[in-house]
Amino acid sequence: MQKQYRSTRGFLMASAVAGFLCSSLGAFAGQTDAVSPQQVTVEALAKISEQLNQPAQMRGEFLQKKTLPNLPRPLQSQGQISLSQEHGISWRTLQPVASHIVMGGEGENASASAFSRQMAEPMMHILRGDFAALEQMFYVDAGYEKDEEASVTSDNWKMSLRPRNARLQKYLNAIEIFGNESVHRIRLLEGNQSVTDIEFINMQPVTAQDAQFLAEFDSD
Repeated sequence: MQKQYRSTRGFLMASAVAGFLCSSLGAFAGQTDAVSPQQVTVEALAKISEQLNQPAQMRGEFLQKKTLPNLPRPLQSQGQISLSQEHGISWRTLQPVASHIVMGGEGENASASAFSRQMAEPMMHILRGDFAALEQMFYVDAGYEKDEEASVTSDNWKMSLRPRNARLQKYLNAIEIFGNESVHRIRLLEGNQSVTDIEFINMQPVTAQDAQFLAEFDSD
């Protein structure tokens, strides 16, 4: 009887060990087969590049909300934005206080802050969808959002950029970009703990010869 008990106990212990080893090996195999975050980003960037339709010259409107750590309410502004591959970015604020800044081109004006000048190049690459250039300046994470109701991946994507350059790191912790066929929204997580949300509205392609468009890049 005792011999049979020992035999049964030994069988159970052996079965438990075998089960543990199988589950451990199965988990390890699952880890090796898992897709790495870097691979997810590479695949997402390739899909986003195919999906984006960003002309070299665009004009539209923006709504901006800036949250400062020491203020109870965000500062809001709105205006017009023009983007040119040749001339840079024209940022014309209409409300609450009118101002005009040209960044990243020959018409760049002196009123552009150090932060604006640092942001001009990445903003150009973002709005143009030039991810290869962005990857030279930032560590990039990208992926597609899920439609919770349908439990499927939507066409909406999000990209997070963390600066590689020490000089840019002084002004910026990260940039978050949201879009589908175009860039809809940008969030700037700034070095001083401020958060700036910029929404782009009615962005339309324009010809490089459009006189009204070109006038936006003249310094006021």
